[in-house]
Amino acid sequence: MKVLLTGGSGMVGKELTRWLVHHDCPVVRLVRRPVKDKLSEIFWDPEKGELDGSKLVGFDAVIHLAGENVASGLWTSKKKQAIMDSRVKSTDLLVKTIESLKEKPKVFISSSGINIYGQNQDEDPPFTEDSPESGKDYLSDVVRKWESASKVLSMVDVRVCHLRFGAILSPTGGLLKKVLPIFKFAAGGRLGNGKQMMSWVSLNDVVKSIWHILNNAEVKGAVNVCSPETVSNKQFTKALAKAVGLPAIFPAPSFIINGIFGEMAENLMLVSIKCAPLKLVSSGFEFEHSDLRICLNDLLDSDVAEVVVTDKKDKDEGKDDKADEAEKK
Repeated sequence: MKVLLTGGSGMVGKELTRWLVHHDCPVVRLVRRPVKDKLSEIFWDPEKGELDGSKLVGFDAVIHLAGENVASGLWTSKKKQAIMDSRVKSTDLLVKTIESLKEKPKVFISSSGINIYGQNQDEDPPFTEDSPESGKDYLSDVVRKWESASKVLSMVDVRVCHLRFGAILSPTGGLLKKVLPIFKFAAGGRLGNGKQMMSWVSLNDVVKSIWHILNNAEVKGAVNVCSPETVSNKQFTKALAKAVGLPAIFPAPSFIINGIFGEMAENLMLVSIKCAPLKLVSSGFEFEHSDLRICLNDLLDSDVAEVVVTDKKDKDEGKDDKADEAEKK
């Protein structure tokens, strides 16, 4: 299986490349700089619409992971436009180029996000791939347009899959890399009231799920890529603090988070989304990490005793309630 990959320099792209090469799958990357190796790289420029279609002949699969980092820098109007354009324009260019080919790849896999569903709470049923796409915030709009840009390929006999990622956990990037230094100084804490639900997935399971999708032709359309277990932000905070062996005693009230991060806070940090990976599970995929406690211990190589994630009767509940009251004031 020969794979064309965008976003190969990112956290997921690097790990996926290693996995594919290990499984004897040639990987060719689309790059936006001058090509260094003609055998493993192809130049493209989505902003200018530049991509030589003749070089895309012979690929079995296209995996599209490119996109502006949503968690880097404040969401100025320029940043938001870059987030949207980097996803929609690049997808448009890829799709139009693939459409023009006589021999098309069998599958087009694109990264996406769970924000498209909107928000739910712990007491609500989890979102599945069959749930309404009711999100109304900025990222929901990005995801909706992002996915729409590639749906046309399904009309020309290309299997299209949209990977709706939860929070990807790895010490090499993403959420965990950002918060680890804070927790290792015992300065971590829950965000807001800590009740917002978090759908998460380990990087290992992300890579394995992509491999599973590549090799299972019945999997198509939206695919929730998240662990079967969801936790609250409060539960995640306690599990991470336990994994690093230090307390997390500095909650960040919502008004402070909103004041510092603005719209990004509501879309990323305080959003509550509880999802279930229905398509992956029903198609036979087995998660390596379906328990946050074990996942964090594995990722951080921790031998600290497991924390009990279900904490409705947690001994610190009184402290959290006081912090909640302080936040309301």
